[in-house]
Formats: sequence, structure tokens, C-alpha cells
Amino acid sequence: MERAVHRRSLVLAALALSCTSATRATATSASPTILTLQGHLLRHQGGTPPTYHLSEAELLALPTRHITTSTPWTPRRIFAGPALADVLSYVRAQPGILNLQALNDYRVSIPWHDMAHYGVILAHSADGQRMVRKDFGPLWLIYPRDQYPDELDGPAARAKSIWQVQTIEVQ
Repeated sequence: MERAVHRRSLVLAALALSCTSATRATATSASPTILTLQGHLLRHQGGTPPTYHLSEAELLALPTRHITTSTPWTPRRIFAGPALADVLSYVRAQPGILNLQALNDYRVSIPWHDMAHYGVILAHSADGQRMVRKDFGPLWLIYPRDQYPDELDGPAARAKSIWQVQTIEVQ
């Protein structure tokens, strides 16, 4: 009898531990949306227009690219994040004009060919540190300005460097 009670206690303890671990795993595997993509997407989660809510985990699982450049707002830094082309490929976006919107409602349109020509990235980190909202994050569209100073200088080029990106619409 004593052995049966002890065995039952062990089973209950193991069950409680596995439930706690499962709850912890579920809580940590759930990743909040970091970017919303809309428009001409072949991979989407429904909606009108077709919409895909990209989680932070999905974004971080994409190959990371690096651009070392300065911006009008920062000294030369090493920016890291997925190529914008990889993000759009992930949702199987169809070529078109890209309309980006920031958390503060700033909007800019960029041509599709900027991705291939410049290798634009959606940076989530700068100098090895994740960017936060008060410091241009969580996502900043980065062009290699130092590599193309004649093409990527001036007001029109600076306007494309949108930070706090929250939505990309593919027209």
C-alpha cells in the first residue's frame, strides 16, 4: 500500500511537471507578429486583401544578411536582418510596387527592383543588438548607402529608409 501511494505520488509529480513544461513550451513557442504583409501574396492567412502575419520567430528563421553602412541618423553600423527579397519570397509575393508603413503611420513606396539592385534588408539588429522601438526598431529598411553614395543620397533616397516598419503592402 505504501509503495502504491509512493508510486502514485511519483506519477502525479511527473504529470504536473510535464504539464508545466508543455505550458512553458507553448508560451515560448508562440511568437508575436512582427510584420504584416498584404496584397499580391500567394501564401497568406486569408483576409481581404490577402494578409500574412509574420511572426518574430519566422522572421528570425530567415537567412540573415549584413549591411555595413552609415545613415543620416546613425554613424557607420553593422545592420543585420533578412533580405527584403527573402521575406517577400517567404510569402510568395508577386512583383509590384511595395508600400511600407511605419508604426507612426509614415508611408513610403519603393520599386520592386530595389531589392535585387541594392540587396535591401529588413534590419532587426544593429551592431549585434536587437533594435527596439525607441531606437529605429523593431525593423528598419536598410539600403547600403555607403556602397552607392551617388544613388542613395538626397531626400528621395533618404525617404526610403523607413524605420519601425509594421506593414508591407504588395500592389
